[in-house]
Amino acid sequence: MGGYYSLDHIITGLSFLYLSRIKNPEQLKHYSPGELGKLIGLDRLPEAKTLRKKIRQISLQNKTKSWNRELAKNWVEEEDNTFYYIDGHVKVYSGHKANLGKKHISRLKLCLPGMTEFWVNNSEGLPYFVVTGEVNEKLQEMILNKIVKYYPFVRPKIGYS
Repeated sequence: MGGYYSLDHIITGLSFLYLSRIKNPEQLKHYSPGELGKLIGLDRLPEAKTLRKKIRQISLQNKTKSWNRELAKNWVEEEDNTFYYIDGHVKVYSGHKANLGKKHISRLKLCLPGMTEFWVNNSEGLPYFVVTGEVNEKLQEMILNKIVKYYPFVRPKIGYS
């Protein structure tokens, strides 16, 4: 991915756009590219066409899982935690194309179709990564079969509080 804007500039720029509640590159035309560019250390932010092109190049590489795993590994090694908090959150599905199993949503007191996301956090509650579970995954099965298997640098002691 050559050009004036590096991967770091694109990711940092997209992060600032997200934090500024700019939802898509087309909304950049309503903002000053020079002012937004100063946030990431450039003279200007890329225009919408360039940003869409760079996002397409990044997404075609299919390296998000390995990048996520590498970031999580670096964070785990930096902090050297002995305790990890793993909890499940149900993500409700409101579409009509998939046929998902029903999950209990405690805040709504209903059973609705959805998937379970298992969040792995450090001892302070800051997230390392999230793993989306199968339809009927249980927490302990998810820890043993998915998290420890695919993220070997996380070795939690299984216990419940």
